[in-house]
Amino acid sequence: MDSIIITVVCCVLVADFITGVVHWTEDTYGLPSWPFLGGFVIEPNIEHHLRPTLLGTMSNLALRNYQAVVPLGVVSAAAVWWFGWSAWPFALTLSLASVGNEVHTWNHRRSNNAAIRFLQDAGIVQSPRQHAKHHRAPFDKYFCTLTNITNEALELVQFWRRLEWLILVVFRIAPKRMSPERLGV
Repeated sequence: MDSIIITVVCCVLVADFITGVVHWTEDTYGLPSWPFLGGFVIEPNIEHHLRPTLLGTMSNLALRNYQAVVPLGVVSAAAVWWFGWSAWPFALTLSLASVGNEVHTWNHRRSNNAAIRFLQDAGIVQSPRQHAKHHRAPFDKYFCTLTNITNEALELVQFWRRLEWLILVVFRIAPKRMSPERLGV
């Protein structure tokens, strides 16, 4: 039983890290001019950073989440079909990562139901207080959207800035901040 609990906790933390990598990539390198993803992902992301509260009020559950739930759900189901139930940690990790945007949305709502508030207050999912740190200049931290744990650990070691430095040194690609200056505001 202990190994199952440890596995589930690891799945949650890896899923949270995945949400952070996706969010960091969008914010740090994403351009509206990118084919397909530019208009489909990057432009809504820029709009979200200009008007953060719209995320929680502008669409329904399916519209907010299908971009992640559908592909990750298909990969999760394929893994379980191909490898059997031994793939459950992989499937759980992808399933949790696929709802990262929904947990993110909860942090931008003016009011949530009692169950969501309980999850946030108990530290089971990311709190609005922690997520607010992401929306402060220079907009270069707290990218993970599921828990309060992963962001704190990554910030402690300056993970994102070190990764950006490595990408700059190796690939000569400079980060582009999700800031008012970048957005022309």
